[in-house]
Amino acid sequence: MEAITNTNIPTEGTAQPTTEQTEQTQSTAAYVDMALIEQTAQTRADRAARSVVKDMLRQAGLDDSSISSMLAEYKAKQATPEQTIQALTKERDEGFKARDAELATLKQEKILRGHGINDDEDIILYSIRIKMHTAPEIPFEQAAKEYFEAHPQPKKVPASAIFGGTGKTPIHFETSKDNDMREAMGIKT
Repeated sequence: MEAITNTNIPTEGTAQPTTEQTEQTQSTAAYVDMALIEQTAQTRADRAARSVVKDMLRQAGLDDSSISSMLAEYKAKQATPEQTIQALTKERDEGFKARDAELATLKQEKILRGHGINDDEDIILYSIRIKMHTAPEIPFEQAAKEYFEAHPQPKKVPASAIFGGTGKTPIHFETSKDNDMREAMGIKT
């Protein structure tokens, strides 16, 4: 690229630029984006500096993973306030999403317990089944109500009432519970 010079100081033996030459020089200068030039130069300088640092650290006996972690730590310390704010905002938003998901799960558990489902495994199975059979725009509470109206749950009798109050549960009782879970998931036995 040719150098742009515009001297308005007359000296002996130099000719004054014409108005046309001055306008041409000014229009050419208007198209030069100095910010882009500075940004490109800074990017290249940064890249060269990182390369030199990596070479020096390799000569010191460090492996590539150690070098990468050191450079990442250094870069994190050099983060601009805007970058720090962006990172904190992203972390906050992810925390909110996790909290909202956990809150939704707890609300679903409360709704299912209100319908008489008290076993933790059953709660998981029924919540999956209700979600599978309803449209996403329907609230879970309404979907659960519709599901349990269509599929009424039998009242569970305590094992002690069935087996003479001993409190001992025969082995076949657990097997029927497993069959109930398989049925709730839609698995045929």
